[in-house]
Amino acid sequence: MPKNASFYIADPSIIGARLFEEIDTIESYKQLENKNEAAGFSLQMPWGQVDVDIMPVKALPYHLKGFEGYVKTQKLSKEDLAYTLGRLHHVRMCLGCEITHEPEAEKDVMDFLVRLNSYLNGLILVYNSVFDWSGEILCGPLKDAPKS
Repeated sequence: MPKNASFYIADPSIIGARLFEEIDTIESYKQLENKNEAAGFSLQMPWGQVDVDIMPVKALPYHLKGFEGYVKTQKLSKEDLAYTLGRLHHVRMCLGCEITHEPEAEKDVMDFLVRLNSYLNGLILVYNSVFDWSGEILCGPLKDAPKS
């Protein structure tokens, strides 16, 4: 059951009330603040809660370098590797999520994460697998896992 996920997005301007109001399963949202800058937001869902931390801009390049390293260890075709690394090259924001939910809500959680990612046109890392904006699994343990 997913407890953590990270979104990697190229256009941070999409994050906000318009997006949150567009997704009907978000019951409520609130901004979480830090003394120095906006720290993130919290989304209340029918199945639980998603607390999101916005990675500080200074930490992003180092983090992305590590993420690139992870992607390069995966068994990808040259085309898929180039595509995934190209998507990472354009990332301008990382959102780290802590997810609270009951075990029976796992499908609802995954459906929400994939749906939100489609709005963000980003990449999402969950279960050590990288999902594209379309929901396609680009790499990781779930890439070749049997579909249930």
